[in-house]
Amino acid sequence: MAHAGVYLLANRAEAYLGINPKLVSALRARAKIYQARGNFVGARGDYSEAIGLQPKSAALWSERGHVCLSQHDYESALRDETTAIQLDPKLARAHFLRGAAAAFGGLGNRANAVGDIKAAVGLDPSLAGYVKINDKTASLAVPPL
Repeated sequence: MAHAGVYLLANRAEAYLGINPKLVSALRARAKIYQARGNFVGARGDYSEAIGLQPKSAALWSERGHVCLSQHDYESALRDETTAIQLDPKLARAHFLRGAAAAFGGLGNRANAVGDIKAAVGLDPSLAGYVKINDKTASLAVPPL
């Protein structure tokens, strides 16, 4: 039954984009479907197009950063999540994903990665279930954001 719902959403997104190829909500919906199906190249492309249309949307930057993280492109994920945080410092998912990108990719200072994870949990306590933080280390699982 869930597959039928995804198929319906995919068809709707395609129909809306056929009418208006610059409809950000349809690009975003199709990107989420691509991401759920493991088509990270398609998802990243749609998020990039949506960002071009709404460059001040922290959510779009963070969502593309999540795709980059899924592709193991940690530098791009770090860049996108940093942009998302600059646009919306209270976006917990961006802090969490920036910390994950830094930790998984071995980028930057580990203390900064742990700081990002702590900030994310402070902003959204529901993320605490995905993290175990010690003084200077954190082990984490990326939640379905």
